[in-house]
Amino acid sequence: EFADLGDRLRVWGYLDTPSLHDAIRGSRAGLLPSQWYENAPFAIYEAFALGKPVIGSDRGGIPEMVKPGDTGWIEPAGDVEAWARAMENVAGAAKQAATRGRAGRLAMETIYTTEAHTKALLKIFEKLTAS
Repeated sequence: EFADLGDRLRVWGYLDTPSLHDAIRGSRAGLLPSQWYENAPFAIYEAFALGKPVIGSDRGGIPEMVKPGDTGWIEPAGDVEAWARAMENVAGAAKQAATRGRAGRLAMETIYTTEAHTKALLKIFEKLTAS
């Protein structure tokens, strides 16, 4: 049960990909309040690809992808008050969210590409086979 949030919060069930992308485009930021140690959550890639910053938890690989002050915000997993403050701050910071969303999009175009991933793997393989 949700508090009386009126039209400030929308809760959907399953969305097909086009509908999901429309929902992300219509948001101020992506939220990933995971309490699990996820490596590279696909939700971050989706938000960044659509030019949205992410508020993510301090678990697993999330802080490696979401850079506070650059592509989003990191909050303690399970800290409801911190998450509420972060969402309130983002709701009132359209320009800051847009700037961080552009940085997320740039990360998708430069860091999270097949070419960048392949190059990083080749460097590892070269180090392993050099000796």
